[in-house]
Amino acid sequence: MTGYYGPQTGSDPNRGHGNYVQWTVSLPNILNELGYRTYHSGKWHVQMTDGHSANAAGFNRAYDFAQGYLFFTPHYHALDGQMLPRPRKEDGYFMDIAIADYMIDFLRQHDAEYSDQPFFAYLSFAGPHYPLKAPQSYIDKYAGVYDVGWDVIRKQRYERLMELGFPANWKLPEPEVAVRSPHSPRTPQEEKIQNEKLGFEDVYAYQPWDTLTPRQKVEQAKKMEIHAAMVDLIDEQVGRVLSTLEEQGRLDNTLVIFLSDNGADATQLMPDVQMKDYLVYEHDNTARWGSEMTSLAMGPGWAAASNTPFRRHKIWVNEGGVATPLIVSWPNGLPDQKNTFNDFLGHVVDFMPTFIELAGGSLDRASPEAPEFPGVNFLPALKGETVERDFIYFKHDGNRALISGNYKLVSAKIDNNRWELYDRTVDRTEMFDLSREKPELLRTMVRRWHDLDNVYKEQGGY
Repeated sequence: MTGYYGPQTGSDPNRGHGNYVQWTVSLPNILNELGYRTYHSGKWHVQMTDGHSANAAGFNRAYDFAQGYLFFTPHYHALDGQMLPRPRKEDGYFMDIAIADYMIDFLRQHDAEYSDQPFFAYLSFAGPHYPLKAPQSYIDKYAGVYDVGWDVIRKQRYERLMELGFPANWKLPEPEVAVRSPHSPRTPQEEKIQNEKLGFEDVYAYQPWDTLTPRQKVEQAKKMEIHAAMVDLIDEQVGRVLSTLEEQGRLDNTLVIFLSDNGADATQLMPDVQMKDYLVYEHDNTARWGSEMTSLAMGPGWAAASNTPFRRHKIWVNEGGVATPLIVSWPNGLPDQKNTFNDFLGHVVDFMPTFIELAGGSLDRASPEAPEFPGVNFLPALKGETVERDFIYFKHDGNRALISGNYKLVSAKIDNNRWELYDRTVDRTEMFDLSREKPELLRTMVRRWHDLDNVYKEQGGY
């Protein structure tokens, strides 16, 4: 929404959300000035009080929800900045269906009242983020599908990637037994306490599927069935929105971009976290798994399978945490690119310059006080043209990375912040650390990461 890395705007998630520096200008504000109507529906990961709603950020219409812990009966959700009543259990509400419903309403209003104007729509679903929740009818479709376990599923997915023509040098690393989410229990005693709260014995670090007890296998497979149901439901909601555009005759001339915000998450939930007057995570093990009264997450085994073939998970800036799919459709704008694969290295900072140039605006900067945009217009790359980019910078929860040319520099807190170096052209899955073989390149890239970080922190006001 800003076109800048988090630390540049003062909104580094390690410092909390919504603390933007004054020179920040949002994408909808810029597009509004260029004649676009702007719409948002879904997660708005900014404080919803004190003028921080999506409407305050420039959207003409917006359905926001502030947290994704309650999918059937959310406490905090708003339409155009006005809080809505909490749905009752019997209302049949589900967050990701409602997100599509509101966007469809906005698009229909646009077609009826503003058909002479172009539009920008930002659709941000809640799932498949934890906690794992879905209507039972979606879960039922996946009964038994994951009984073979995460090791078999991971191997099957890797083999499928190879069949589809992904690079043969994307080797499949072994899952890391010692890696667990920073938000998960750290000791056997903490695991014991959490298991007592959950009412079942969860799995907090990767272990081979065959070492699980029969009961654990049933429970872990059930969790992945719910996750699959969430993905299935989102796919259906995306289809509903695109069908609406097709009915309006707008789909062929609409640039559609679908992506995930990060890799799969290994987090295991603490079931008694308090937020204001209610429990954020509360798990009733007698309730239907996937209902509002349960609090489940994939955990490291299924996260490793979901991130095939990459290492680690969300929070880390290894490829398993930051490499995500990006699907683009624009029949009128990319007529010769149907069913093609593009390996251009992109980042969400590229959206701002891409959209502004498409809308006919200036690519200089967000405002006179703002630095130049760090991203690039990536549409020429989708047409097969060469687009140069200097680097991509990462920083999240103490984990750091820099991609420059063929190489990736990366460090993690759990590795005592030790810097590692990988050649992405031959080792995309980060199996062979070159830090000792290329010490000069390592030092150069480390210095550059720190130089960038210092500039970005100064720009962000801290």
